[in-house]
Amino acid sequence: MPAEPGLLLDARDVFSGEDGGVLIAMAGENLDGSGAWIDFQLALEFTEQDTRLEMDTYCVATHEGHTHYGGIERVEPGDGYVDVLFRPAAAAKLQLPPRLRIGLGHVASRAPEFVALLQRIVG
Repeated sequence: MPAEPGLLLDARDVFSGEDGGVLIAMAGENLDGSGAWIDFQLALEFTEQDTRLEMDTYCVATHEGHTHYGGIERVEPGDGYVDVLFRPAAAAKLQLPPRLRIGLGHVASRAPEFVALLQRIVG
């Protein structure tokens, strides 16, 4: 049986799509953008500078202003949720638990698209 999540983000809104050459999967607590949110992004192309700075991977950002490149071990979809398992260094930098559960019950009709894009972003 999987470990219990350390934190639940009960998403009442999700966005999954492409904007300006960047794939985005974002989940938020409130429809107006207030409250907790987490954003996963992956550029469709990288520059030489991105590679030099080790930023040629996906990025995770939180509502508290924390950002980390890479650092996800895996994504585990479930019934009405998705668990994101972070490596210890990424969890520490993002100030999140190693296992973050994103509740998707309020956005069930858009959950499959969100999860599929999240898995694509993380690779």
